[in-house]
Amino acid sequence: MRDRARRAALAGGRWLGGRAVDAWQWLANLVRFLPARGARLTATLRAGLVGTLLFAPGGLRAWRRGGRAEMLPWLHGRRRQGSLRLVQLLLQVLDLFGAPEIFALVWRGLTRTSRLTA
Repeated sequence: MRDRARRAALAGGRWLGGRAVDAWQWLANLVRFLPARGARLTATLRAGLVGTLLFAPGGLRAWRRGGRAEMLPWLHGRRRQGSLRLVQLLLQVLDLFGAPEIFALVWRGLTRTSRLTA
């Protein structure tokens, strides 16, 4: 019985040590990839700002071209584009904080899997 308990304690220690290494790697990757992730987020925010500033002039041009008949399809297209930009912004904010790595860390912890490395 003691042998079984000792093996269980060793296995638990190895598993816990593996998760500590995973957590350390998450932190290292977070710092290492922060400049690239920040640049992507800045580009998305810049594109969103430009789109917001050009929204009213574009709407006025669409109204002048064809009134309500031209304005409704234009609004539908801008709403679709805006929602896609918001989803992109949300994903990039999650990426900035290392959400993919956190998910991988939790997944490995729950399923007791290992990375596919040679």
